[in-house]
Amino acid sequence: SAIPGNLIAMGLALLCAGGVYACCMRGGMQPVTCAFFTLFVSMGSNVFWMSTSDGVWFLAQVCALGFAFWGLFFAQGGNAVQDAAASLCMALAVGCRPFYALLLACWLGWQFYQRSLKRILPALLPAVVMAACMMAYNFARFGSVTEFGHNYLPEFVRAENGQFSLTYLVPNLLQLLRPVTLDAQGQLHFEIYNGFLFFAANPLFLLAMVRGLLLRLPGHQAEVQVSVPLPSAGWFVAAMCLLMTCLTCMHRTLGGWQFGARYMVDLFPWLFVWFLGRPKW
Repeated sequence: SAIPGNLIAMGLALLCAGGVYACCMRGGMQPVTCAFFTLFVSMGSNVFWMSTSDGVWFLAQVCALGFAFWGLFFAQGGNAVQDAAASLCMALAVGCRPFYALLLACWLGWQFYQRSLKRILPALLPAVVMAACMMAYNFARFGSVTEFGHNYLPEFVRAENGQFSLTYLVPNLLQLLRPVTLDAQGQLHFEIYNGFLFFAANPLFLLAMVRGLLLRLPGHQAEVQVSVPLPSAGWFVAAMCLLMTCLTCMHRTLGGWQFGARYMVDLFPWLFVWFLGRPKW
C-alpha cells in the first residue's frame, strides 16, 4: 500500500511550526511576534521547501528541527519533568541530524554549570538512554556504534577524501555565497545543486544580522536579556553558528539537489537562543 509521504512531510513541518510558536510564547514574546517568527521559519525558509517532499533526508531534517524547538520549549520550563522531556527531544534531534549533538552538549553543560549534579540527572538520563539505544541499533545494523549508513552510500564509497574532509571546507563555504542572478530577459536564475546564497534562501539570518547591527548603533537603548536555557550572548551564538557552518561545510556535499541552502536551517535553534534572550522588540 502507498504511504502518504507528502502528507507526513507537511504534518511534520506543522509540528515544527508549533514548536517555534510555543518556544517563542514561553520565551515572553507577544503573540504577533510569535506568529511572525513561526511564519519566518515554516514558510520563509527551506523548511517550507522541504515540507513539500517526502525524501528521507528532508523528513529527517524537518524532524530534527522540530525536536530541537520542542526541546528548547521544554528546557524553558525549569522543572525535572520538563528537563527530562527537553533531554529526550534534543537526543531525538541528534538521532535525525548528528550535528545537533552540539546543541544538546551545550544545554547539558549549561545545566551542569548552573545546578548541582543531583538536579541535572533528569536532564542527563533521557539523553544517555537514547544515545545507548541509537548506538546499539547502529552496532546491530552496521557493526559500529558511530556508523548510521552514510558511508555505505555510493557517493561516499567513491569519494577520494571520504565523507568528511577539510578539503571540502572552502569550496562549500563559497557555494553558500553563490548569488541569485538576473539575465538580460529579466529571468531569475537559482543554483539548484548544493545551495546558493544562504541568507537569501533563509532570510532569518539576515534578520538576525540586521537586528544585531541595530543594537550596536549609538544611542540605542540596551535590551535587558531574560533567562534562556542556553547562553544567549551574541558572541557565543555567533561562534556556535560559525562552528556549525564549518562542520557542515566539511561534508562532501551541501545537501545535493535542493531549492536554497537546506543544511543551514540546522542553525535556526541557535538564532532563536539569541532572539529568546531579547524578546521585547
